[in-house]
Amino acid sequence: MLTHRSASSASTSLVLALFASACAGSWSDVTIIGRSLPPLGECSPVQVFPTTPPPYAWENVAFDQAICGVVEPSFCIRTLEQDARRVGADTVFGIHEGYINGTYRAYGGFRTEKVMSATLARRVGGPPAADVGCSAATARR
Repeated sequence: MLTHRSASSASTSLVLALFASACAGSWSDVTIIGRSLPPLGECSPVQVFPTTPPPYAWENVAFDQAICGVVEPSFCIRTLEQDARRVGADTVFGIHEGYINGTYRAYGGFRTEKVMSATLARRVGGPPAADVGCSAATARR
């Protein structure tokens, strides 16, 4: 069965989709630098070491850059953690922060963005991180 959508309906859907993605808070770019691993569960714990390497043996999995608003740095950290789970990493370390000036956002014009880059790694020689149950609120972050 064929359905017909009017141009205004399609453009409204496009605008809403763009607005939703713009309001998501951050985006990232992940580069795999190690072996391919299965993803971790959505609520698996991820250890974050902003300025130091982890105190245990690890293998590098990926390099990640997250970009978020200057007033929303927690979005960058959450994005790094989510990306770590997606590539099978349970550790984020060596976070470097910087800024990009003049990024255009559809909902806010030009603004400065925060950039966080880090290494995503997987602990070796220890027990794997347990996938803990999470509440609906945690699963949506």
